[in-house]
Amino acid sequence: MLGVLAGYWKPDWKEAQRHFQLAMAREPVPWHVRSWHATFYLRPLGGYVEARKQSERAREDNPLSQVLHWLSGNILAGTGSETEALEAYERAVELDPHFWIGH
Repeated sequence: MLGVLAGYWKPDWKEAQRHFQLAMAREPVPWHVRSWHATFYLRPLGGYVEARKQSERAREDNPLSQVLHWLSGNILAGTGSETEALEAYERAVELDPHFWIGH
C-alpha cells in the first residue's frame, strides 16, 4: 500500500519503487501486491511488458477475481492488445454480472 500511495498520490516514483521492491522481495508475493505493482507503478511509468507479466501472475493466483481481470484489461489495452483486453473485461463481467466497472 505504501508503494501505491507513494506513486499514485504524491507522486514520488523512487519511493514507490523502493516500497514495491521490498513488498516483492520474498516469495510467495501476494496476488494483490503483484496487481498493485503492475497497476500503480509499472503501468504509469510505461512498463507494460512487466506490468502484463505481473498482472497475469496475479490472475493465476486468484483467477476468480473480477477486479484482477478488469485491471488486466486496462494493462492489455495499454499495450495495444485490444482483443485480449476486451476478453479480460468480458471475463470480469462473467465472474460477476453486477460488477459495475466491468461494464
